[in-house]
Amino acid sequence: MIFDAIRESHDLQRDLCRKLTASRRDVAARQVLFLQLKVELMAHAAAEERHVYVTCSPISSPREGAQFVARRRIGGVDEEVAIYR
Repeated sequence: MIFDAIRESHDLQRDLCRKLTASRRDVAARQVLFLQLKVELMAHAAAEERHVYVTCSPISSPREGAQFVARRRIGGVDEEVAIYR
């Protein structure tokens, strides 16, 4: 299920951050860890936008859902929430 995958992604992100913190002097390892974290964060954000935020938003059609995600990317969460109050 998508929520289990997102939870596992949170665990992986925390693990990568711990490893980054512990690898202060190993520049090569930090570069690899940073790239892994960047890829994981991008995939995680895409999954949340596609499966969590759209399903939690007050939308009535897939088109409105796509517009919701586009506005969220551009304007941020606070502005998006204000639109639906």
